[in-house]
Amino acid sequence: MTEGQEITIPQPESFTKEEAGRAIRGAQEFKTILIKCGSDSRKVLLNSEAGEKLQCMFLGIKPVSGLLSHEAEKVKVIPLPGRFRFVGDHIYDTEAVDAVIKQNPDVFPDFSGDIDQYMKKFLGNGDPAASNHSDTILKIGVLYGFPKIAAIEYARYYQDYWHNLVDFSVWAAYSVFYTPDRWGEIARETVLHYGARRKDGKLNGDPNYLNDFLDQRENEVEDYLSRANPSWPKDAIDYCVKIRGRKIKAFQFLIRRDLPEKEGFKKKVEGLYETSGMNKVLTDSKKVPVWQRWFRRG
Repeated sequence: MTEGQEITIPQPESFTKEEAGRAIRGAQEFKTILIKCGSDSRKVLLNSEAGEKLQCMFLGIKPVSGLLSHEAEKVKVIPLPGRFRFVGDHIYDTEAVDAVIKQNPDVFPDFSGDIDQYMKKFLGNGDPAASNHSDTILKIGVLYGFPKIAAIEYARYYQDYWHNLVDFSVWAAYSVFYTPDRWGEIARETVLHYGARRKDGKLNGDPNYLNDFLDQRENEVEDYLSRANPSWPKDAIDYCVKIRGRKIKAFQFLIRRDLPEKEGFKKKVEGLYETSGMNKVLTDSKKVPVWQRWFRRG
């Protein structure tokens, strides 16, 4: 974000009748595609992280998804609607991208008016999620469908604060970082947990790895960060201390524990899955047909 740029912070997440209607249409489309698909594509749609991302895209709540290369190859053979398009290993829904850009002109002041041209430029120069530029981080957070306030704060604090703790954890995992006092212990534990790295240096992808640690030792962590980084402003330390990881369907992001959006977004996603009929589509699609049950008995 540029210096002094005004960013509109929304109210806690909820969904409108328009969003519900779009989700209902998307769930029906998803059901139709399941019927057309072969068994391998059905497995992708029903039993994989890539499939969960696509479900959220059909519901209109995830305009863009980043896929691993092997996931993208499997998704590309699925007969998706024409509005779903690829740039490298990213897939986007032109209608959803158009809607989110129009809803957030403050985040996309450089939008040219041509969705495909804009997305090719934005997604075609490396993974924007790996960028160190706050403007890019904010844009990809909003395009991925994360709560806007979570994207705003992550973009604001990532480069100078959060990212320092995460990078430091790689070194800390392999170093002799303990000192005999409590200071050394909390220092090592803090950098390991922020970087989601176990003591053997391997990544721990469970958001609760950081959450449980901060829930139990938040005051100690705040004291450590304040003493170790005296130049950091209080709001940056407050962000790092109150941050919590959230995993809701295909969404994994960081958000402060005291924001109403923390639970509001969960209700929105779960509400749209239920209201749209997507939950029923998924449940029915995983049922074993009667003739197969009898065949297996024989």
